[in-house]
Amino acid sequence: MLFYANANRFMDEVRELVQQAPDPIEWFILDASSIVDLDYSAGVMLNTFIKFMKDNGIKLVIARRDAMLSAAILKQRLDEYVPDEDVWASLPEAYAAFQARPRTPV
Repeated sequence: MLFYANANRFMDEVRELVQQAPDPIEWFILDASSIVDLDYSAGVMLNTFIKFMKDNGIKLVIARRDAMLSAAILKQRLDEYVPDEDVWASLPEAYAAFQARPRTPV
């Protein structure tokens, strides 16, 4: 569950992961199965999180998103950053999509 007491901690941990990654991060797969409620503070953090991913050139992919999270994304007009084609029913499906992504030659 994301709510006022843990939303900032989540965002801090994501920033740290991105900044300390040994290689540039291409995709971030968010397992949303435990996000069963989203209060106002968490909604603000979700907005910050999605924009942080975009600003850092990281494709945000959501796995196991439920109707509540979908509604929150729509309500905050964040659906342009997380289109339906970036939402997967399971983690294995999201991971398979990552493995099958087009790759830029090095």
